[in-house]
Amino acid sequence: MSTPTVTRPLPTPELPPRRSPGWLEFVLTPVGLLAFDVVVGLGLHAAGWGENLLVVLLGTVLGTFALVGLLLALRVRSLEPLRLHLPAVRWIVAGAAAGVGLRLLCFPLGLAWQALTGDTTNPQQFLFDAVTAGGWSLVIMLLLAGLAVPLAEEMLYRGVAYSALRRYGPVAAALGSSAVFGLLHMAPVVIVVAFLLGLVNAVLVERTGSLWPAVASHVVFNLSALVLAATLF
Repeated sequence: MSTPTVTRPLPTPELPPRRSPGWLEFVLTPVGLLAFDVVVGLGLHAAGWGENLLVVLLGTVLGTFALVGLLLALRVRSLEPLRLHLPAVRWIVAGAAAGVGLRLLCFPLGLAWQALTGDTTNPQQFLFDAVTAGGWSLVIMLLLAGLAVPLAEEMLYRGVAYSALRRYGPVAAALGSSAVFGLLHMAPVVIVVAFLLGLVNAVLVERTGSLWPAVASHVVFNLSALVLAATLF
């Protein structure tokens, strides 16, 4: 009597460990963003739309999303660094509260800056001008500057850039990604505020393992400024 042949399943081939963002992605974050801004700016000027703030802002948002996709497609080939899974609702609420707190902190910081430098100009006055115009300009600004910009920037800075430095510890990742985030805002007083926003949002990402509390913080921070400008000026 013949022994039945036992068919063993073939071993599953081991997959190479998934790559996470590294120094290449971190360096390409500011370089790529500046390059996108230049290309978008030149293209819009050539098309005669260079003075249209809403079109410029839309181009910046789309360019930031495109840069996130490009950086992840180069080597990582995964959305995991973006940490897009939803956390507990309490963390979304905590993120929104952090955005309110940071917005309130802007008032004494602005006064201190004016007292130290004598500079009373608002480097982001052009955004407030678009909001106070009302109508569709207000609606589009709320959608772009209030919602789309925070999501795109959090994906880039607290997603890609923070993940790229996380192997060196949460402190290095928070400081490094926040420094790049702040410096790319150019104006000195805005650099300080953006750096603080970056630090708070990095802590939220580290504590929750999710990007969404940081997005909530950033959205509330931006929207509160736009709503105050629309209602008070």
